[in-house]
Amino acid sequence: MTQTGDAARGFFVIQKGLARVYRSSEQGRELSLVLLEAGSIYGESCLFGNSQFTENVFVLKPLEAYFMPKEPFLKALGQDPQLSLALAKSLTRTMQKVINSLDQNTTLQASDRIIQFLNGLRQKQQGAQVVLPVPKKEVALQLGMSPETFSRELRKLEDDALIRVDRRAIHLGKRFCQEHPLVPPQFRHL
Repeated sequence: MTQTGDAARGFFVIQKGLARVYRSSEQGRELSLVLLEAGSIYGESCLFGNSQFTENVFVLKPLEAYFMPKEPFLKALGQDPQLSLALAKSLTRTMQKVINSLDQNTTLQASDRIIQFLNGLRQKQQGAQVVLPVPKKEVALQLGMSPETFSRELRKLEDDALIRVDRRAIHLGKRFCQEHPLVPPQFRHL
């Protein structure tokens, strides 16, 4: 979709699909920042001075997105306080996702990141059988680990009879669900 250095003349509102926003080091190591899905906004920093995109975006599932040119949107922002508030809310949600991702990837062990990720899928998909939304390599990058580490940690969970892996489908065993209960939504941010 975009690469670091591309001209930023506006931003995108994602309607459908999935993409990963990341940065690359000179050594080729990737740092995943956030996943873009329906309702996400990308490139809004151009509204506040950036004339180039500072991240790469890799499309994981075909995207449908609206492009919002910078100048007409800034004019509309000045005329519509509700639009300004909606943009502020969107920026805050995106920032919180990035902060949560960085926090998890720097404070949790690989196995704990995977367990937390699987529990998130369990809650979203509402069942003990979850399907990875993207290939394992992409999940690994999103969790801040190499694909090899991700596979090794899944194998350990499988050897401990906590999960059963069948390609992108993962069955969360009874013991997994007992040892890693879902936190009710009202207590998630305490």
